[in-house]
Amino acid sequence: MSRVLMSYFAGRYVQFITGMPVRDATAALSIYRRRVLETIDLNKVRFVGYAFRLK
Repeated sequence: MSRVLMSYFAGRYVQFITGMPVRDATAALSIYRRRVLETIDLNKVRFVGYAFRLK
């Protein structure tokens, strides 16, 4: 339950600070060109804990 609350309030905080019109800053879709993804070792990409990204 604490993770759900943290996610909710973090989303609201981000919305307030950035003025983003979306309610969930963690549900974004990112699209990259294939040639860019082929240069990244995706097996080494890791997130530890809670993370969100602004775009």
